[in-house]
Amino acid sequence: MGKFLTTPIGSALRVLVGVVLGYLVLDLSADKTISVGLDEVTTWIAAGLVVAVPILIAAVNPADTRFGKVGPSE
Repeated sequence: MGKFLTTPIGSALRVLVGVVLGYLVLDLSADKTISVGLDEVTTWIAAGLVVAVPILIAAVNPADTRFGKVGPSE
């Protein structure tokens, strides 16, 4: 499981879960109850995707070497 989290998909998943958990904590601190509706969860997932998609874009970009790829030869 540890190696999976270092892959581009794992990195994006970490960010997505972090955003969703952050929104959950924010919601719990606002009304002190666990009353999460499906509409809230879909909003949180959409926000998580907004920050996770750039990681996936970097992973498929051949010029981006952050995930161990070698850039284009000069």
